[in-house]
Amino acid sequence: MTALAWVTFGLALVLALVRIPSALRGENRLMMALFGLIALAVLLSIGGPYLAIDAALGGINLANLLLRFLIYAITLLLAVRVARAFSARGAQSALLGPWGLGALALVGAGTVMSFLLMGLLPRAWASAPARPTRGSTSTASSAGSTRASPA
Repeated sequence: MTALAWVTFGLALVLALVRIPSALRGENRLMMALFGLIALAVLLSIGGPYLAIDAALGGINLANLLLRFLIYAITLLLAVRVARAFSARGAQSALLGPWGLGALALVGAGTVMSFLLMGLLPRAWASAPARPTRGSTSTASSAGSTRASPA
């Protein structure tokens, strides 16, 4: 599976590099950016480079957060490119207007908040065994014995 990821990374990188001359002329800059971001996202999805990049970013799983934002950027840019291809000015303005960018900001803030909250969880609480639920097969009573729960 890793070989396929490396091939995908190489292909996306080559496609980005091939588009540099036309991007310098002002043509297809969006496609070059898309292929560059896709190459970076694929690189971050491979174990070895992910660990190296994460270590360079402080080793606190920031590479995972970076990967999420790369996916958001790729999705937005691809949607803009499709809107342009179909001459859908309304869709393009919805994506890049205040509502579209506001929704993107909201999703981004939610992603950062969940990232921060996962890092702030106390270790004892994060590793505590799950409490039995009502539908589980056994529950512990206050005396410590186990009995079957009604299903």
